[in-house]
Amino acid sequence: TETHNYLKAFAKPFIEDGSLRLGKEVVKVEERSLPNASGNVNDKWRVVLRDWADSVNPGKELEELWDAVVVCVGWYDNPVWPEMQGLDEIRFRKWY
Repeated sequence: TETHNYLKAFAKPFIEDGSLRLGKEVVKVEERSLPNASGNVNDKWRVVLRDWADSVNPGKELEELWDAVVVCVGWYDNPVWPEMQGLDEIRFRKWY
């Protein structure tokens, strides 16, 4: 209970300001290079989400452009691997 309450209190300001969103499923992430107004190229990430928190249309897909993406994968007994070119070459290595 103490840990649960601590995590809720820690996350609350991030949820309230929108920087942490719950009920979203990441469906796809693609790197994009987009020209800006000055003709320079900005690298962006196209992120497709499913919004399971939308009570009117649960599972509705949303598309957003992000400046950066951090992929955090944790597993215990059942590893989950994203589909990514070249990943099969390293997925069975042991990291220490």
